[in-house]
Amino acid sequence: MTLFDSQLNKLWKDGKVPVDETTKERKVSTYSILQLSVIGVFAVFGLLYSILLLHFNISKRNHK
Repeated sequence: MTLFDSQLNKLWKDGKVPVDETTKERKVSTYSILQLSVIGVFAVFGLLYSILLLHFNISKRNHK
């Protein structure tokens, strides 16, 4: 099957045949020290909060 230039523009965007696979693009993400510190602080608070709730549940399990 032969396609002429005028037909290519009607069939595909920009007149280019689409690729048959997905392209993967790798990008290195960098974080500032402040961002890493905030994430770390939230993680520590979350761990402490979960340990506190676990202790509360264990200590009050027989209280009705």
